[in-house]
Amino acid sequence: MAFFVININAAQIEALRQDLEPAKVKEIFSFYEEKLADATMEHIKEEASQKVKPDLLPKYIEGLQKTKITDGYSITNSKETEWIEVGIKPGFNMLPGILKGKNFVVVPFKHNKANKTPMQSKLMSKIRKELKARNISETKIERDESGRPKAGKDPVLLHKFSINEPVSKTNAYGLVPKTKRRPWMDHITDNHEAPMLWNVRVYQKLVPSKKGGSNMKVQKDIMTFRTASIKDMGRKWIHPGMPGAKVFDDVQSWIDEKWEQDLFPKILEDLGF
Repeated sequence: MAFFVININAAQIEALRQDLEPAKVKEIFSFYEEKLADATMEHIKEEASQKVKPDLLPKYIEGLQKTKITDGYSITNSKETEWIEVGIKPGFNMLPGILKGKNFVVVPFKHNKANKTPMQSKLMSKIRKELKARNISETKIERDESGRPKAGKDPVLLHKFSINEPVSKTNAYGLVPKTKRRPWMDHITDNHEAPMLWNVRVYQKLVPSKKGGSNMKVQKDIMTFRTASIKDMGRKWIHPGMPGAKVFDDVQSWIDEKWEQDLFPKILEDLGF
């Protein structure tokens, strides 16, 4: 797990003057430890906005954790988001993490989300073309004869269709042409003839509004669903690999600079040096 410990050693200050009250030194140092931890969190978020993929950024930010420990503060990634920081090796088997002890699960994929990977954007372009051909709006809220939105607390299915483009080899992200297959994928022998976008479903549902309270709004979702099964072990849901964002790599040098140029002079001033 990637982590930092923010700790200010009072000994270097106490050695300069013998008349300082230990309680006062501890109080001042505790205050600046927290300030440094907060500033480091903000710096990591700023760095993450430049280094983490847009579709992963909210998850990464949510996974940052600042914790009070005996000697200062620790800043870590959560177990659920550490992979964004350190990366994923090619050929990583995602299935155990998806199944979590079950024999099979249904995995939802939302295609009209704001931030998408290049592959997700490619799939959404195909869906958008099909929607246009079927005269279905991607964003416009659909209503019944009385003018009320076709939506409820549970998703309301509006449309269902398949885009019939056969797939020869697939991984977790869809089509992998034979010319681009990685060496670690050679053991994947099953041929999938099902369409890449099979059973595309368009839903509308009521979700909480940003206004808060009991306010609700209608949300339109374009979804597909895949079944992950224990029978797929070693054949499907193999990750192609992803480099880590490495946001934490340069943080220590930033902390050292922040301490020397900003916080240490303020501590000296507060202690009457």
